[in-house]
Amino acid sequence: MLKLLFLFFCLQLFASTYEVNKDHTQIHFKVPYMTLSEVQGSFREFRGSMDFDPQNMILKNLSAEIQASSVDTQDKRRDSHLRKSDFFYIQNFPIIRFESNKILKKSKSIFIANGILEIRGIKRDIKLELEYKGQKKDHVRKESIFFKATTQINRKDFGIVWNKSLDNNEYLLGDTITLEIMIQAQPQGRKTPFSAHFIPSNDALEKYAKLKRGQIPTPYSPLKTNDLKNEKAVPLPTSKEYRKDINHTDSLPWKKLLGGFIGFCGLIALSYFIKLKMVDFFKEKYHSETSLYSLFGDFLVIMLTLAYTVWFFQLLYS
Repeated sequence: MLKLLFLFFCLQLFASTYEVNKDHTQIHFKVPYMTLSEVQGSFREFRGSMDFDPQNMILKNLSAEIQASSVDTQDKRRDSHLRKSDFFYIQNFPIIRFESNKILKKSKSIFIANGILEIRGIKRDIKLELEYKGQKKDHVRKESIFFKATTQINRKDFGIVWNKSLDNNEYLLGDTITLEIMIQAQPQGRKTPFSAHFIPSNDALEKYAKLKRGQIPTPYSPLKTNDLKNEKAVPLPTSKEYRKDINHTDSLPWKKLLGGFIGFCGLIALSYFIKLKMVDFFKEKYHSETSLYSLFGDFLVIMLTLAYTVWFFQLLYS
């Protein structure tokens, strides 16, 4: 007896707690519809955990919580109905819970989890069959275990009795709900972040690995030799050096400035000359002395000056 207790205690030491990875776990259900078809749906928000020893194939303490409001059947109106009192009644019962109380090993890789399922505040005993699929490490070397779980429940056992009658004494919805769950679980505190799966390609992974090993320089380090292993990173310039470099490269050529000033003076003289000629022309033609002609001349001077200024600055910064 003492040996058995000691063996059981040792086996518990080797069991690890695994958390369900929500990003790579799917909870699906199927409901018979009009006796000839099915309505399929899933839940998007949930969490779960289990104690599992892959070496000795011991599974225990399986638990899960599902947000009933996350039900998704690809139909917004139907999902809205499912959240109301006819079905999940999420206003009063937002959580669906499962807690195992006994797990038996049916075969080498199949377990039967007996436990309590709670829907709409009603608790019922159910049996969940779990098939162990195996153990893998992903591309960022995080360990995962995989299970497939299935069961069937009667929705009326949980107070979900809504229905509509059809011909031949048949009903719109069937009573038996089939649940199918694909589980990916990872050791507690070591789950793969979902963002890690956005690494663009194997090429990028290889470059990142070389960067970590020092085989290629950091992005701001210029290459000086072909010996990448011995190449040292060049530090970024200080803010003072950077400003000095920017001021040097972006300084305006004095020849352009001088040429622009001379051209500007020439334009003013030419505009004033055109203005005088315009006033004399109108006076001679209409034999009238009015300031309107002078205003036309001033307007011409302003427009020519503005056009020249725009052209000069485009030339200066091109």
